[in-house]
Amino acid sequence: MTDTLLDLKSLHDFYVGVFSAMGVPKAHSRTCANGLLYADRNNIRTHGAASLDRLYLTMLRDGAVDPRATPEVIRAHGATAVVDGGNGLGFVTAEFAMRLAVEKAGEHGIGAVAVRNSSHCGAMGYYSALARERGMIGLASTNLGAQGVLPPPGGRDRLLGTNVLAATAPAGTRAPFALDMSAAVVAAGRIRKARDDGERVPEGWLADGAGRPVTDPEAYFTGAATLRFVGGDPLTGAYKGLGLAMLADVLCGLLSGAAVGPNPANLAGGTPASRKDADIGHFMLAINVPAFRPAGDFTAAMDEMLRVLSESTPVYPDEPVSYPGTPEHRNAELAARDGVRVSTEVLAEMYAVGAELGLLVPRLADAGVVTPGDSR
Repeated sequence: MTDTLLDLKSLHDFYVGVFSAMGVPKAHSRTCANGLLYADRNNIRTHGAASLDRLYLTMLRDGAVDPRATPEVIRAHGATAVVDGGNGLGFVTAEFAMRLAVEKAGEHGIGAVAVRNSSHCGAMGYYSALARERGMIGLASTNLGAQGVLPPPGGRDRLLGTNVLAATAPAGTRAPFALDMSAAVVAAGRIRKARDDGERVPEGWLADGAGRPVTDPEAYFTGAATLRFVGGDPLTGAYKGLGLAMLADVLCGLLSGAAVGPNPANLAGGTPASRKDADIGHFMLAINVPAFRPAGDFTAAMDEMLRVLSESTPVYPDEPVSYPGTPEHRNAELAARDGVRVSTEVLAEMYAVGAELGLLVPRLADAGVVTPGDSR
């Protein structure tokens, strides 16, 4: 299978045009485009171009979200606030919330904003990076609303979402620390991609009702297998993944008033409504570094910590030790140089969307077409 390389600016313009054609205000369309392009640039392929038609346009076509909704602050006190997304696009609500958290952190040293009544907002690393761009430490979390996707360790009922935590901190000369992780061992989108590509998944991603490993991705979509938490089995740390998922529900759901996965409907076997991207909650935290220590001292210390990690002795000589943020930094550099990678299937989806909305598809980057293993 080959990948097509698309020009960054042309792809961004295409996204803006698509959302605008679906009735989203121009400024909000740019926000959505920025969020999608972040995933594309960092090679988070389940949350970028591949999710445009399958997720966001489907929600807009179905009327599941309000394309013109504007986030509203419904409670504010000092360094904190609660935002209602008005059942709008998660990109818009989540970015509004993090920018508000950054604003409050500039005034108070720290800013914390909880969000309710939102929807899927893409890669959470995009929002934590908004704080880092202002020289702050950023934390961004989301739950899945009422969706029950994973059972707790030792349980059979799907009660929790693949809830996500992202955090980033500025550095000086090194690639910044950038963590973006799900409480599940892998994002559900990677199961879907394996199915679409006709591939098996590794043992440890899925398990059946008796806890036995499953490698057929289709079993996840038929209900014959469930995703596993980070850690896998209880003896190898599954309760750590459960704890992360619950923390996200506490911060994103209970604190804001949004829905959470452990709810009576999911305990009873779930309903179609409980599996929709509705009433999702987010939590955004920004920490203003100079309120704690001089910014230059912090970034110098961060660089030193990251240098020691990077220069530590690797197990395999040709694979240097990495840390969260290194692959993303490298992928962003490659995307800036060569363009964004998309599969032939995703490109075909873009052509269909372009034909539907009367838009030109993104133009190819100068690098053209490459095989997946070609790093250029």
